[in-house]
Amino acid sequence: MIWVDISKSENSLKLLAGTIFLIISLYLFLLSPLQKHNNQIKVDIKLEIELLHQLDLVKHKLSTLANYPFLSSEQVNQQLNSIFQTQGIELNSLIIQNNLSVAIIKKIKFSRLLEILQQLKNQNGIVVTNALIERIEPGIVSVQLSFSSLLK
Repeated sequence: MIWVDISKSENSLKLLAGTIFLIISLYLFLLSPLQKHNNQIKVDIKLEIELLHQLDLVKHKLSTLANYPFLSSEQVNQQLNSIFQTQGIELNSLIIQNNLSVAIIKKIKFSRLLEILQQLKNQNGIVVTNALIERIEPGIVSVQLSFSSLLK
């Protein structure tokens, strides 16, 4: 009887050792590589999301490029003169300083100024980068505007 009990104990230990060895082997050969692969996939997904974000930004910039041609400072000045003249607005001064156009208007209706600035942006991609506005009387202002092309 003692011999049978010892055999059962040894078989139980062998079975337990075999089970532990099997679990460790499964972990080392199956689960560990799968976990490493899973971590690599997570890194790849993160990189793809960043790439998609960058592509969206480039797509937006390219859509803007298609709408507005590059304008030199001289072309910006010509467009400014043309649009203000067609609107009957007298530019008191139009100066080029370091690829920046500065226009001074001594008297203009504020609402009309906003319409002209919107027209410049929509048609030519010319935007105001800096504005000094002084109220002269209700609805009438004096302005100094710095312009730049959207693509500069």
